[in-house]
Amino acid sequence: MNLIAMTIAAFALQLIVGCNRSPSYGASPKGGEPDPLAYTIHKTDGAAVALFDAWENSSSTNDQGTTIRSNPRGRKGEFMLTLYVAPMNDRDQATFLDTAPADFAGHIPGLMPRGGVQTVALGGTDARLMEYDVTGPAIAATMPGATGTDNRVARAAFVQKNDVCVVAFAVGTEAAMRELGRAVEIAAGNVSFTESPIPDAIVGRWYNAGSTSSGRGTSLISLTWERTTTFYQDGTFSETDTTIGSASVGGVSGERAKAGRVVRRGGNLTFHYADGSVRNSDFALQADTLQMYGKRWTRQ
Repeated sequence: MNLIAMTIAAFALQLIVGCNRSPSYGASPKGGEPDPLAYTIHKTDGAAVALFDAWENSSSTNDQGTTIRSNPRGRKGEFMLTLYVAPMNDRDQATFLDTAPADFAGHIPGLMPRGGVQTVALGGTDARLMEYDVTGPAIAATMPGATGTDNRVARAAFVQKNDVCVVAFAVGTEAAMRELGRAVEIAAGNVSFTESPIPDAIVGRWYNAGSTSSGRGTSLISLTWERTTTFYQDGTFSETDTTIGSASVGGVSGERAKAGRVVRRGGNLTFHYADGSVRNSDFALQADTLQMYGKRWTRQ
């Protein structure tokens, strides 16, 4: 499993304005030195995650995964923490904790396991810890913008939350890792999710259609599509997708049908397809309009 690319579909944490915040943990008493690992639990309707109080954060998400990168303010070249979150298909759920630590290193040239895998409990959940040596191309891949030629070290925590995998990966200098390495356990151990039934208002058949074109004249290529998604009360779904393409050299058309089960976490839906693939999208419902996959769907 390529955990760097996160080819398995993923869940968007929605860490945006409006999330709830719990009190900080690990903060020093008034007048003392601030604890660089003081953190706050940020909560949404369907998820919670720990962010460190005095750190810089950036996040990105798509239908394949969520990535949150953070570092102590002004120390990006010394220590960087990355949190990955992604739902897994049934096959990956069965093997994730056993295979992920080695697979992770196998996809990053220059990242080499340092000792054996440790079995620990994080947030009351079975987890794995692994340390790595970071050399050559792995430094640029895992720590963008790092300067100097010194090798780095890394540690990672792998946690499984039902159908969701959580990977917290930190890379830095030896000194920074001794000081801040516990951030890996804090980040991985404080990710949580709340599942809930799909809302009654979403049950039924939804329709989306569109077209696109590129080029001009004899090089013009056009594509049209029609898609339907039907949600059922028992948490299953079915899809149809019809695509028609045309170009000067001829046309092509295709139709497919898929089905599976859907898991709701707050404002996000994870689609587990019967063929083993997984896909995720946020959603918003207003009257007979559904926003999903960044598109507008109408009720049929």
